[in-house]
Amino acid sequence: MSFKIFDSFCGIGRWAKRDIITPSTVDEVVAQLDRFGISRALVYSNRIRQLSQADECNQTLVEMINNNERLIPAFSLALNPYEADNGVDSCFGLMRDAKARALWINSPFASKKLTHSLRRWQLGEWLDRCSKAKLPVLLYAEGLPPDNIDTLCREFPDLKVILTSVMYSGDSFLYPLLRAHPNLYVSLGHMYIPAGNPELFVRHHGYKRLIFGSGLPDFSPGGMITHVMYADISDTAKSAIFSDNLATLLNEVEL
Repeated sequence: MSFKIFDSFCGIGRWAKRDIITPSTVDEVVAQLDRFGISRALVYSNRIRQLSQADECNQTLVEMINNNERLIPAFSLALNPYEADNGVDSCFGLMRDAKARALWINSPFASKKLTHSLRRWQLGEWLDRCSKAKLPVLLYAEGLPPDNIDTLCREFPDLKVILTSVMYSGDSFLYPLLRAHPNLYVSLGHMYIPAGNPELFVRHHGYKRLIFGSGLPDFSPGGMITHVMYADISDTAKSAIFSDNLATLLNEVEL
């Protein structure tokens, strides 16, 4: 049986330091999606890795995608300490126009942090707006203390959080977090392969909270696709992990 695959974790565009063979243009990234049978991808701007100007990166992302139906924009947090509204209105307006469907609140592989806190004092206006709009936020977990994730979920209980880049040994903190916070989801792929493949995760938490994310263009999704394809779980669960769970979250967004 074949499954549609909807990738939650894909970078696009050039960045300051990269391997010259790594795909970056729209055509190159789409070719990689085709190679692995991925039908759609939620994409962020690779430029956010070195730049702190998220506004510029978001605008570049929109221009680069140019309404490509297979590429759905995931914006990056654009905090502006010099404006009273911190740029919330302008960013959400651009997201609405661009049909963006998610927001990174700390960026993948970044050398510069988008925010220094995940608490209400810094992100309250942003994440209250995300909660109201049912806009999922993506959180890069590598190097992030689990207490910070717990604090975020407790202070914003209605916020949909997709946790990416959980380490291989992350179950010891991930499982308690999942039990405590029903709106926490996990990106399967890139760095996180649950013990026992997805079967153990599904047995404890069901299949609706696991979302496929490749980590393209830095990582190959082939191995993770194989893990899911041959997992001892139902076809319904496989379809949900590959695409349905993410599609459901994004279809609920009301910007």
